[in-house]
Amino acid sequence: MKVFLFFLLLILFNGVTAQNDFCDGWEKGYEDAYEMQNKFKGITPICPIPGIHQKSYQAGYNLGYAKANKKLNVPSNTIIHVKKGTFCDGWAEGYRTTREENNEFVGIIPICPIHSQKENKYSIGYKKGIEKALK
Repeated sequence: MKVFLFFLLLILFNGVTAQNDFCDGWEKGYEDAYEMQNKFKGITPICPIPGIHQKSYQAGYNLGYAKANKKLNVPSNTIIHVKKGTFCDGWAEGYRTTREENNEFVGIIPICPIHSQKENKYSIGYKKGIEKALK
C-alpha cells in the first residue's frame, strides 16, 4: 500500500511541476509579445491547461506569445521569432502554432523539408512552417 501511495504522489507531483513550467513559459511569452509591440501588457490571462505533449516551458512560452500577438492583431506571418534552434525546430513550431491559432487539429507535424545550409535558421523554418500550415 505504501508503494502504491508513493507512486501516486510521484505522478501527481510530476504533473504539478509540468504545469508550473508551462505556466511560467506562458507568462513570459505573453509578456515578451507585448514588449515586442511596445504595448502595455496589463494582467496576463490565466494559464491554460497544457495539451498532452505541451508541458514544457518552451511550449507555454510559444503559446503565450502566439495568444498575445493574436490579441494584438499581429498577423502570424509578421511575428519575429528570435529563438535559438535549427530550421526544423522552427518549422515544427511554426506549423503547430499556426494550426493552434486557427483552432485546427494539429495531429502529426509533417516532416521537415529539405533546406540549404544557408537557410538553417529557426526564423526561416518558422516562416516556412506557417506557410505549410496555411495551405
